[in-house]
Parts: sequence; C-alpha cells; structure tokens
Amino acid sequence: MPTLKKTLRPGLLKTLDKLSDEQFKKFKWILQDPKILVGFQTIPQNPLEYADRIDTVNKIIQTFSHQSVEVVKLVLKEINRNDLVEKLSTIQRG
Repeated sequence: MPTLKKTLRPGLLKTLDKLSDEQFKKFKWILQDPKILVGFQTIPQNPLEYADRIDTVNKIIQTFSHQSVEVVKLVLKEINRNDLVEKLSTIQRG
C-alpha cells in the first residue's frame, strides 16, 4: 500500500514546478498566512524561507497530510493559477 507521501508528492511537485519563481515565493508566503488559510494550520516561516520546491512539498504533506491537495488548491487560487487547480484535480482523480 503506497504511503500518502508517495502518492501525493509527484503531483504536488509537478504543480509547483509550473510556478514562476515569483509565484513560488508568494505561494510559500501564503502557506504562512492564517488570514488566508482559515481553518488550517499554517507553516512557520523558518522551514519555508529557503525551501526549494521539493522541500516545500515535503513540508506541505507533513503539515496538512490528507488535506494537502485542498490546501495547495486554495493557495493556487490565491495566486490566480486556476489552471493548475484544474490540473491538480485531474491528477488527484487519476
């Protein structure tokens, strides 16, 4: 039985790889903002400050577990990347 990390990681990483550096920076900033992530735990600044995309995906899965995809979709909507929300939905169903 595959672990959550093994099943989610490739799709989340592929999604974050499609962000520009500026979008990725904003993505990480939103993961720390309790006003945007209402109802979800935020990730402290320290682990994300110098995190690359792989480290960020690992931290997302560690923090949000089964809600990782839901949180990533929320953040993607905040940075106006609804195209990636749709692709992530396809990956999640697939």
